[in-house]
Amino acid sequence: MLKKWIISCFAILIALGAWACYRHHNPWLSKATVFFIEKNARDIFSEPLRLEGFHLDSQFRIHIQSIKGKLKTRDGSAPFELESFSSENSLLLLLQKKPVRFRFERLRPAGSTSRGIEGDLIYDPSGSGSISLKTDIHELLLEDLKPFNPENLTGASGTLRGYFAFFETFDMQKQSFKLELTASDAGGTLQARFFDVFLPYLPAIERKHMNQLLQANLVSYKQAALDMELLSKETMKVLLRILVPDYNLNLNLNAQIRLEEGNSFIQIAELLGFFEVKTS
Repeated sequence: MLKKWIISCFAILIALGAWACYRHHNPWLSKATVFFIEKNARDIFSEPLRLEGFHLDSQFRIHIQSIKGKLKTRDGSAPFELESFSSENSLLLLLQKKPVRFRFERLRPAGSTSRGIEGDLIYDPSGSGSISLKTDIHELLLEDLKPFNPENLTGASGTLRGYFAFFETFDMQKQSFKLELTASDAGGTLQARFFDVFLPYLPAIERKHMNQLLQANLVSYKQAALDMELLSKETMKVLLRILVPDYNLNLNLNAQIRLEEGNSFIQIAELLGFFEVKTS
């Protein structure tokens, strides 16, 4: 009940703020929007967001030219940038407890030249409330992701493409998660320690090759693909396919990983090792 009340207040404040700014052309909406985003995601961002080119049109749809900020990570923070963020529906729909779809483009590590990620986010305040995210990973360079996990990504290289989808109700009764990543045919390099987490799930013959590989620092890979899907609140399915020619290793891993009771998305994010989420 408390969470639903907070969500309703959030919707009313955003809609009223949008109306006031449209009527009076008051620039405080940009600051108010940043405040609400940061208050609801203070455990993710390490410093205030920077919004540029904020605009509210006659249909009460927001358009933001760029967003820059820093995500909290295990080792500090990692800067990111987003070149376009806009609502495809009127924010006034939130007052009617109807969903609003947001569109973003070129989400990527700060300073990267990659095409990044684009996708849709749906905020639905009806019922218990939910958030849905679907993205296309057009291009991410592993070397650009180093600030998110320098311990494991130093020296890593390669180009990633794929798809990511996530859904969760605010009472966390319903959750879904799916990630598909493929590396370009050129492959790249990874730290040997990347493979350590998969050692317990391997057959004995592949474990022998893996033990040799783990003695190295960086290893070259080709034809890599990673699929992750949440089967239930407690179980995640992982499919890993990767070819490591120097060690005669053609890894095809099909495993189910047990998650602890709680927020599955947070556990998956920390399992990937890209950032740290602290819950209060």
